[in-house]
Amino acid sequence: MKRSAPPLNIMVIAVKRAFDFAMNQQFHHRLTEAGYEHTYIENDGGHEWGTVERAIPQAVAFVWKNISKEGSVN
Repeated sequence: MKRSAPPLNIMVIAVKRAFDFAMNQQFHHRLTEAGYEHTYIENDGGHEWGTVERAIPQAVAFVWKNISKEGSVN
């Protein structure tokens, strides 16, 4: 059942060679089906430092976008 829901300010970065890739995809699909706005990104890689390093700019951009002028998270 799709409904309108407030944004959750959740970001999920799923990596294709990680043990939890299918779980992250399913979480994304369930949030979408429930009508929750969220950010979902699929990257190549696994649970390794290089993958984390490549995701840092995406995470920083997400946080920056969601911080209000007063300095609190929306």
